[in-house]
Amino acid sequence: MINWRLAIVIIVWLVAGRAAAHPASQSRLYLSVDQQQVGVTLHLPADQLEKALPDVKTWQTLKHFEREKFELYLADHLQLFSAGRALKLTLGDTHFRTLDDETFVAAQLALAMPPGETVSSLTLYNDIIQHYVINHRTLVFLQNDMALGHIDAEPVLIDILRYGHNQIDIPRANHGPWHGFVRIIYHGIHHILEGSDHLAFLLSLLMVTGLRARRRTWQSHPATIGDAFRLVTSFAIGHSVTLAINALLPMPDYLMWVEAAVAGSVLLGGVNVLFPLFAGRDNLLAMLFGLIHGMAFASALSVDGLQMSSQLIVLFGFNLGIEIIQVLLVLMLLPCINLWRKSRAFTALRWVTGLIVAAFGALWLTQRIAPQWITGEHTFTLNAGHTLAVIAAVIALSTVKYWRKKQRCEKANERSLSLTRMPLQ
Repeated sequence: MINWRLAIVIIVWLVAGRAAAHPASQSRLYLSVDQQQVGVTLHLPADQLEKALPDVKTWQTLKHFEREKFELYLADHLQLFSAGRALKLTLGDTHFRTLDDETFVAAQLALAMPPGETVSSLTLYNDIIQHYVINHRTLVFLQNDMALGHIDAEPVLIDILRYGHNQIDIPRANHGPWHGFVRIIYHGIHHILEGSDHLAFLLSLLMVTGLRARRRTWQSHPATIGDAFRLVTSFAIGHSVTLAINALLPMPDYLMWVEAAVAGSVLLGGVNVLFPLFAGRDNLLAMLFGLIHGMAFASALSVDGLQMSSQLIVLFGFNLGIEIIQVLLVLMLLPCINLWRKSRAFTALRWVTGLIVAAFGALWLTQRIAPQWITGEHTFTLNAGHTLAVIAAVIALSTVKYWRKKQRCEKANERSLSLTRMPLQ
């Protein structure tokens, strides 16, 4: 006969092992700190929330009267204080979403300061589920903070709340009024400098701007400031439109296809440097492909939970950072490219640049559509350094060429002057 004590131990061990194999889902709480309010995005596991709401039998239908009960429940179990003042909670959009094959209740909250007061250091209290499900955990993230200029799409983990640890303090430094805006501009600068594909596409546009096509080939022709201004403005209009649409409106997750389209634009840009595919339509090309690049820019930006005025400030500052780098690159590269266009070596430079850009675009396109084709020792990750190295090489070669040409001209002038000053025999 099996000892009954041994049987109990085996049963407990099996149950505990099964429980350990299926850990409880965790809630996620995202904070977006604005000047006068804090936006909160909640992702609550539906099955555990249902246990914590025993008095609402059919809460999953999200009817109006149940929504009011849900808002009251949240106000009791989620509280936010700034300098000792309680923020007023208002429930916004609520819907179901699936994350990692599990159903979550996604809720948008706005917690507002009293009129005329601004948000300072925060104290968060939350026990929405863990007051009833004691092994539940809530991950608290900082999504956005206007004062700090934190608008990155990757949230920062602040703390993990659990039963017995339901309250955390979130200190906030007292920076000047322009600190956040300057950080947002820097975020745009940093993003474009890290974007090798965006820089490569811009380089391909500059190589052919102002050129004339004849008999299916490019004819050397200097580019004017007006040509560069129209080019950069067209690209800026394109990416600004889609950046604003994707940042302000809920859009589906199609980042993989957007990145593939960006790589395709680089490939076409490189081929266009070799052969005039879009002769006379470079501004239209910049605007159309700018629409695609704007969708990629939006992936690095987050304005969720911020007020509309703050969202517009974020978009303006982020775009300003991008435009600063683009204008600087144009000012550095266009004189160099024009200098080369006066030389017979420009055709060779154009072909080398076009082949490099097209090769980069083809590699990126393959990596983003069929990454399994490039694996193991054949994997090649291109970072901004490669593109910037090409740009720096163009600038360096152009500078050397300019000084040599200048020296030859000075020597020729000296010889001509010396001949004119020689006495007649």
